[in-house]
Amino acid sequence: MQAEKIKKLILFRLLFATVLLYCPAAFPDSPAFIFYAGAVAICVLSVAYLAWLIFGRRLAWLASVQVILDLLIETELIRHTSGPESPFIIFYVLSILSSAL
Repeated sequence: MQAEKIKKLILFRLLFATVLLYCPAAFPDSPAFIFYAGAVAICVLSVAYLAWLIFGRRLAWLASVQVILDLLIETELIRHTSGPESPFIIFYVLSILSSAL
């Protein structure tokens, strides 16, 4: 059961990475590199998470690591897109809600 929830979280993360690829057009004042680097980081981490999930050990740690690394990526994204006025602040809420899974 816990593995299924983690799979859903990984898929949601990949959807978010796809959205990041389109963000440079919406935020021309922000460096495009941060969006692309964030998308690549999310994809690479998702592959690592899937490998961890296949081995099926310490899934509670996997969930914790995912949330912590998501918050770090989101923090960098927000820092480079207007700081506290960034529209990406909502992703903090989504990460916190996903950690409740």
